[in-house]
Amino acid sequence: MFSFGFRQLKFVPKSVIASLRSTFTDHEIERIAARGTLVHLEAGTKLAAEGAAGREAFVIVEGSVEVSKGDESVAVVNNGGVIGEMALLSGEARSATVQAVTEVNAYVFTSAEFAALLDDCPTLAGRVATTAIRRLARS
Repeated sequence: MFSFGFRQLKFVPKSVIASLRSTFTDHEIERIAARGTLVHLEAGTKLAAEGAAGREAFVIVEGSVEVSKGDESVAVVNNGGVIGEMALLSGEARSATVQAVTEVNAYVFTSAEFAALLDDCPTLAGRVATTAIRRLARS
């Protein structure tokens, strides 16, 4: 049997692996797929509303979402991006509105699922915490 340097990720759709491999390790991709629920969202779908309670986080698999504060667009997040984590980590209301710009496939996590994912993946937890701190510093 030939080996090309990649482990086979069992039970993870090939399209997910292809979209996330540049951002996450194989272990992280396996845990994301095991802990989250893969959803398809139409363009225009609002994933989060500024000021609302944060009940879930998302890992974008395919597509783009726009992050805005008030009427100002502050970022576009694509494949491999994590959104909604700040409200889950802090317990505070959503700091921004997030809306799908294109059709989006994403894994969605409840607070408990996201906490378990971060427990399973300490390196990912560190990256998420660093990103959240940078976002807070910019706001």
